[in-house]
Amino acid sequence: MPSRAVLLKRVEDHFAGKGCRVVERSVGDGFLRLRCGGGETVVRVVDEMASRDEMLATIIQAALDSGAGKIAYVSIPMGLVSRLGDYAFRVNKIGVLVYDEKDLVEVVEGGLQTPSTADATQPEFDASALLEKIDRLETLYNELARKIETIETRLSETAAPMPTERHETSHVETPRQTSSKKTKKLPEIPSFIEDNPWVELLSGKK
Repeated sequence: MPSRAVLLKRVEDHFAGKGCRVVERSVGDGFLRLRCGGGETVVRVVDEMASRDEMLATIIQAALDSGAGKIAYVSIPMGLVSRLGDYAFRVNKIGVLVYDEKDLVEVVEGGLQTPSTADATQPEFDASALLEKIDRLETLYNELARKIETIETRLSETAAPMPTERHETSHVETPRQTSSKKTKKLPEIPSFIEDNPWVELLSGKK
């Protein structure tokens, strides 16, 4: 992606075509202040690799610029605009410039806040809620992925011990058969007859 200095140069060229001139420029802060006719325009750049806190701070600052009577713009990566949407920016008169490796395009025109846009009937700009919505969606996706992984792990662990359980069942049945055989070998006869040689002798005489 282009460096911040390159992005600011693109923004400067974009507004130069509208007859604006640069009043203040800060590469370190990603900030550009221009004079367009009698009004002041402020553009803040969100880098491709910016953290969520940095992105949130930039959008909030743009909202403050707009509330202070300036024409506010944010310049954000093209891949991010589809996730954020543009409704909140349009309602609050915050302009949006999207960029990629080669180009910069204005998709929402900035404007001055008027009493009607600040009216209580209009939705209040809430940049933090916008980013929290993205966080919730990503958290939900990660949670579902973890649950699916856990279920698959449990299913594989449950299927593994089944042959062992069958082996234990057959092992338990073996003593029962042995016990049954022992029972058959024990005839119910009086103790004085068992192993008595006279019994054998008398049997032979019959």
